[in-house]
Amino acid sequence: YAKENPDIALLMRPHPLAFDNFIRTGDMTAEEVEDYKNKIAAVKNISLDTEKEYNATIWNTSVLMSDYSGLIPEFFITGKPLIYCPSTTDENMTAQTLRMLEGCYIVRTPEELSACLEQLKSGNDRLCEKRKQLIE
Repeated sequence: YAKENPDIALLMRPHPLAFDNFIRTGDMTAEEVEDYKNKIAAVKNISLDTEKEYNATIWNTSVLMSDYSGLIPEFFITGKPLIYCPSTTDENMTAQTLRMLEGCYIVRTPEELSACLEQLKSGNDRLCEKRKQLIE
């Protein structure tokens, strides 16, 4: 998506333990992790954020795309659009997080994600008022 849309900047922020976990579980080899990081570095408008501190990143981000994460409540209070990608860990969500999802865009496929990003890029944030209500 970023390659096809040079007018956007995509910041990837995996969990700090993600790559080590992928190697440990066999989902990726160390070489595959390095290859993935090199592919990210090769695209001018994609960056990999590995900083421990994330508050500045959250406040300087226009849209967050995430699966189940502790960042959801922190990003949600910014009032900015959040695209949620359901995962197998959803059963661990608190009632408050489930309520927040009412103000989030839920996408399940790459096509839905592209359509959602295009909608937001065009300035159409149909869930903006819902997020404001939920934040209040």
